[in-house]
Amino acid sequence: MRKSRRNKWRLALLIWHRRIGIVVALGVVMLAATGILLNHGHRLGLDQRPLTQRWLLDWYGIRLPPVTAYATSHGWLMEAGQRLFLDARPVAACEALSGAVHWRDWLVAACTSELLLLDLQGQLVERIDPSYGLPVPVTGLALHQQQLYLQQRQQWYRAGAELLAFDPAGASYSVVPAGQPP
Repeated sequence: MRKSRRNKWRLALLIWHRRIGIVVALGVVMLAATGILLNHGHRLGLDQRPLTQRWLLDWYGIRLPPVTAYATSHGWLMEAGQRLFLDARPVAACEALSGAVHWRDWLVAACTSELLLLDLQGQLVERIDPSYGLPVPVTGLALHQQQLYLQQRQQWYRAGAELLAFDPAGASYSVVPAGQPP
C-alpha cells in the first residue's frame, strides 16, 4: 500500500514536471527568438518599418500626430508632426500644411509661413518666405486657369511666374481641399 501511494505521487509529479517543463521551454524559446530579432533587427530591416498597430501604439503611450494631406498628380503631399512627406518619403520641415498643388513642372506646398517648391521627384528646390514678399500666414492654395493663387485669411494673392511677386487678386477662388491619403 505504501509503495502504491508513492508510485501515484511519483506519477503525478512526473506529469506536472513535464507540463511545467514544456511551458518553461516555450518561454525560453520565445525569449531567445525575440533576443535575436532585437539584436539583428537592423540587418532584417525591422528598424525601417513604421509601427502602425493601434493597440501597440496605445500600449507604449504613443500618440500619432494629425495628418493633413493633399493629392497631386505626382502623389500625396502630407504633413504630420511638422514634417512634410511625398507619399511616405520625408521631404522637408513644414509648419501646418495649408495646401499643395502640381503647378507647371513643380509641386508647391503651402506651409503657414513659407511656400516650398519641390521638383516632381520630391526634392526641395526652394523655400519662399516673407523675405521674398510672401504674405503670411498662408491659409490656402488655388489653381485657376494655370495660375497659382494663395490665400492669406480672406485675401487672395496671384503668384508671379517665378513665385517672387504676389499681387492682390480681386476675386475669390476655390481652395484645393485636403483629402484622406490611402
